[in-house]
Amino acid sequence: MSLHGCSPTEAGLPSTTAAVLVGGLDSGLRAKAVAALRVAFANTDVQVRDAAGTPDLNGDEPGNIVNRNLRGAGLQLELTTPLRDRMFLTNTRKDRGSTVLQPFTDFVTATRAALAG
Repeated sequence: MSLHGCSPTEAGLPSTTAAVLVGGLDSGLRAKAVAALRVAFANTDVQVRDAAGTPDLNGDEPGNIVNRNLRGAGLQLELTTPLRDRMFLTNTRKDRGSTVLQPFTDFVTATRAALAG
């Protein structure tokens, strides 16, 4: 699994959109992640999208680091800046660890469930 950050405009979304784009060549894991994240963010305006329609962010290249493993397929998650800003009281490298908010916890829980199941 790899985590990346992108701007909403890079993802083809309006500039204030909080979203997770789910990509990578592991289609089964990608489907599990989409389902788990949609449940986690069901009562919010966070968008969870399969990244298949976003060529620059979909992680479908065999040479992409996420797919360079024994199975040749992985899960790539792209988090937009507005979503990352909601995950932490202070979204800086120095302060993120001590300023975690509920959206981060929900994201981690859903991602772990997808990976485990």
